[in-house]
Amino acid sequence: MQPDWWIGQLDYVFLWYGLAFVFLSVAAVKASWYDKLSKLSWKWLGFFGLLHGINELLDMLAISVSQSANFEIVRLAVLGFSFLMLVEFGLRSFFDLRDNKSWVIRLLLIGAACAAISLEIYSANTAFRIFLGFTGSLLAALVLWHSSRGFDGGARRGLLVASISMMVYAVVSGLIGPKGYHWPSSMVNDALWLQMTGFPVQFVRALSACACLTGVWMFGRSLKGCSEHDILFRRMIFPLLLPVLFVVGWLATEWNGAFADRLFRQGILRFGTSIAQTINPDRIRLLDFSIEDRNKAAFKRLTRQLTAFGRQKQGLKGIYTLALRNGRLLFGPENYAEDDPSASPPGTVYEKPDPGVFKVFSDSRPVVVGPFTDEYGSFVSAFAPVVDVRSGEVALVVGVDVSADDWRCLVARARLQIICAVLGMVLLTLIGFVFVQWREDAQIKKNRGGWSLHLETMLTGFYGFLISVIVVILVYEVEIQKNHQEFQWIADVKNQLIGETFRQIRRDLESLSRFSVNTGEYKSYIEFDTFAAPLTRSTAAQAWAWAPALDAGQIPLFKDFMAAQGFADFSVFTVDAAGKSIPDYDNEKCFPLAYVSPLLSNKELVGFDFS
Repeated sequence: MQPDWWIGQLDYVFLWYGLAFVFLSVAAVKASWYDKLSKLSWKWLGFFGLLHGINELLDMLAISVSQSANFEIVRLAVLGFSFLMLVEFGLRSFFDLRDNKSWVIRLLLIGAACAAISLEIYSANTAFRIFLGFTGSLLAALVLWHSSRGFDGGARRGLLVASISMMVYAVVSGLIGPKGYHWPSSMVNDALWLQMTGFPVQFVRALSACACLTGVWMFGRSLKGCSEHDILFRRMIFPLLLPVLFVVGWLATEWNGAFADRLFRQGILRFGTSIAQTINPDRIRLLDFSIEDRNKAAFKRLTRQLTAFGRQKQGLKGIYTLALRNGRLLFGPENYAEDDPSASPPGTVYEKPDPGVFKVFSDSRPVVVGPFTDEYGSFVSAFAPVVDVRSGEVALVVGVDVSADDWRCLVARARLQIICAVLGMVLLTLIGFVFVQWREDAQIKKNRGGWSLHLETMLTGFYGFLISVIVVILVYEVEIQKNHQEFQWIADVKNQLIGETFRQIRRDLESLSRFSVNTGEYKSYIEFDTFAAPLTRSTAAQAWAWAPALDAGQIPLFKDFMAAQGFADFSVFTVDAAGKSIPDYDNEKCFPLAYVSPLLSNKELVGFDFS
């Protein structure tokens, strides 16, 4: 499997990684109830399991949410305290509390970690892992191995499994961490592990945690003996319920993440296509895709247009245009400010494009690509063509970029919805097991209540309620997205019709402009109406009008011309603030509406100076 696939599964790995430590804390507490022979301080291992499980769940949450400084401080504090609990487990199991040597070791480890952080030799994460995590795991492995000599059978095997697991965990969690500038993090780190093995080190950490949990559970079960709740735990929870939750939860998480990704890609592709549909190919012909374009009106207009689109939709990195010239992609108008680090002056060569961009130029089909990395960063991008209707070729490609990190957060948030549901069901399973354990012990002591006889019934009811809530939420989300998609389909059709209508109006306006061009003699109204009347019937335009440019001295002669066309009362006017018509004599140059078609419903417009 590819490293990218594993990275996409880290949130689910962190879920079960954290749950394994939470289960370890329960198993350690259970072992403390029955272990009367060894000196193992099980409660400190339980504290470590609980805190470290919370730390891994926080790491899972960090993938899906934006990380603030306070959140990072909480994560580091939980990580440091969890490893400190592991050190306490090893020291209290090996030394007497009043032994000065144990306090010297504590001070040395904590002091070394604080010194490494303050001197900036290691980051806080790396310092905690090396001085507390690595040392604490080795101490725990040694005391578990040493204590196994006092037991035999399943108890001995359980402690040996837990000891070996802790040795492995000391390496993969204590030594292999974030990359740093000093040994060992500069030579051995999680990035190098991923590069060499193809999967993240967190996966091995999770397996080590599960193995340690298994060993501690075997130890506690061997001391307690086989009872009713142990049979339930062995035959139902471990071999059946938890694996089912693991597999079904992973499938549901993958589905929800893929569903969110599909909706995102459809949305960004639709957005890019809608931008491309608004660009006039005629303006593209006016561009040379060189630095001189910045002074051209067509370039400035397209830049304003893309900037307006960029303000409309949140979460975009940028909108830009590309043209293919001599086999090279050149940047054109874009919505980046000129001083933006991601801005590209017109004519800049796109050095590392995704191959999908060239495919858009060849087959004229919009496409979504990514995540991919170019000279500007990592993105998920949509590319939509602007087709020249005259030649049938792609004149321009519109690109819409979304940061790859933002895309990953979006997908991770969708996956988190299912992961939280799985977390709730697993915790419910854990709570149910703890209550069944309590009932078994209370039965022995003959002080259990009558309500405890129905624990399985209540647990089943809670399960059914939780599953029903999850299914209802999922069905509701799917229905909402289905309705939204159907609305988008209808809106896309309407958008195409509206866009085509405006394009037809533009073409008709250009035709009418060429017909009405001033060549020394004005067209007669009959000629104008003969040309314009069919345009009114074939488009959504209410009326077509002709407004000549007149100087103040030309107005008397133009009145005579209009009188000859049947407009004896023609005069130039404007309107005041109250909307009343007033004569317009002040402007040196005016643009009065002379001809309007159809005339009958728009007669009051004749003579209005719209300048």
